[in-house]
Amino acid sequence: MLSHDEICYLKTILKQDIEIWEQKSTLMDLYRHCKFTIRNLTRQMANIDNTTLFKSQKKVDRNVTLIMVYRAERLHSALGDA
Repeated sequence: MLSHDEICYLKTILKQDIEIWEQKSTLMDLYRHCKFTIRNLTRQMANIDNTTLFKSQKKVDRNVTLIMVYRAERLHSALGDA
């Protein structure tokens, strides 16, 4: 599971134009880690069903991965309130 600091770091470096973000394997790994983090955080908070989110994000690219990073960051921030 990714920590809040790791998510903030990923968000910062994903915004930069680097050739590594064009590689599918790198984006797929980040996407899987964010997906796992989101699942664990929602189970801890309110057992929210994430199937609609994950079904709508089938094609993994840089923008979809960034969306998953943003969602994981917001869930980490909301964890203290839950």
